[in-house]
Amino acid sequence: MVAFSFHPSSNHSSIYSCASFLVLNSLVLYPALKELFEIKDEGKEILGIIDSAVLLFDNEDFSYRKQEISNNLGLKDCEKYFNAGIVLFYMKNITNLEEYSNRLCSAFNNENLPWQDQDILNLIFANSTKLISWTWNFQYHLLFLHKGCIRTTNAELLQDFSNSINNPKIIHFTSNKKPWHYPDLPFAKDFWQYARKSPYYEEILQSMTEKQLISSAQETMLYINCQSI
Repeated sequence: MVAFSFHPSSNHSSIYSCASFLVLNSLVLYPALKELFEIKDEGKEILGIIDSAVLLFDNEDFSYRKQEISNNLGLKDCEKYFNAGIVLFYMKNITNLEEYSNRLCSAFNNENLPWQDQDILNLIFANSTKLISWTWNFQYHLLFLHKGCIRTTNAELLQDFSNSINNPKIIHFTSNKKPWHYPDLPFAKDFWQYARKSPYYEEILQSMTEKQLISSAQETMLYINCQSI
């Protein structure tokens, strides 16, 4: 995860985010994220986007996640469980430091948090999060890992997801299947479009080549070992 600060106005805000994301329509972070930082806070402490698990709650194969969130976090409304990929902190609204410290201690004392920082953030800010559109954290794995599995009675969330497919502003490359290893995945072309213009393009290619060589060597050794049995 990465965190950075931004000062679009006199109100200080900071983003906490996953490193595997792509901001569309800009090669410069400032103008691309300016709109996000200008969203009204409505007195909330953070801004977040619903987690992909919520879209699977009504699918029997994934209903355990809802139970897991309810049991581990004790959330009153599990459908407000947000993803840690993009979280905007409204620092000026975190004013009661004693109460905030108590929330921190309570969260870190919970030893049953399988989703680690994401669960911790949901515990701390359960009642002080402003939820916004999926376009700001489009969790792309739903398009291929769980295609056809989406089941939810939340019509508004389902509509937001459908609209975001064609108009994502930030793509979150969720899951272990990344576009730099799987060029046929959704939005992989977008990743490479920006990667080619990046000063890190050669480093990306070198890293890919090294990993492919290691993987090929491991497969070869496995084959040789199997043949000798």
